[in-house]
Amino acid sequence: MLSPYLMVEIAGAINTIPSINSVEPPMPEILKANLQHVASGFELAGIAVYYPENDEADDVIATLSNKVTQVNLDSTIVSTDKGFLPLLTQTVSIYDYFQQCFIEEARVEKKFSLNTQQLIDFFALVGDKTNDIPGVKGIGKQTALTLLAQHGSVDNAVTAETLESKVAQKLQSGIDDFILSKALLTLRTDIDLGISLRDLRISTSLVAES
Repeated sequence: MLSPYLMVEIAGAINTIPSINSVEPPMPEILKANLQHVASGFELAGIAVYYPENDEADDVIATLSNKVTQVNLDSTIVSTDKGFLPLLTQTVSIYDYFQQCFIEEARVEKKFSLNTQQLIDFFALVGDKTNDIPGVKGIGKQTALTLLAQHGSVDNAVTAETLESKVAQKLQSGIDDFILSKALLTLRTDIDLGISLRDLRISTSLVAES
C-alpha cells in the first residue's frame, strides 16, 4: 500500500565516529548557505522538513522507513548510497535518482550474488577505504563472497570446522576490525525523532495538485 507520508531531511554530514569524520568532505559553502532556501521551498509545497541535530542522517532515514513498515505501508528511500541496500524488503524500495530507476532485491542479489541480509557482513569484510571502513585485512571481494555463500554469515563461519585455514586465520586476526566495520555500517532504526508519522502526512492540497 502506497504511503501517504513524505519528508525531506535537511542535514550536513553528521557522524559520531571520529574515523569517518576525518574523511568526510565538508559541505560546499554555496550549498550550506542555501540550505534554508531549499527547506523553505519544500515547506511551501506542503512537504515536512526535518532538521537532525545530533543523529546521523542515514540513521534518521532508516528509522523513518522502519516506522512506515510497522504500520504496513510501503516506503521509498531516494538515494544512491549503497549503505541503504540492506534495508531493501518487499515493502522498502530504493530509488536511484541518477539512473532514474528503482533498485529491487532481485537486482541486488544478482549484482552481489548475496541476499540483502548478507550485505552488511560482506561490506564489513571487504571494507571501504573511501569511507574509512577498515574491513578484514587479506580478505577481498571474492573470498568474502565465497565465505558467505558457504556459511551464510561471518558468525557461522568463525565457528565452522570447514572454513579454509588461511581464511580462518585472517578472520581471527581481523575480527576486531570486522566488528568495528559492521558497527559503522549498521544503520539504526530506533531513533527517538520526537515526531510521528501523522506529522509527515502529505497535505490534501499537494495530493490534489499532483
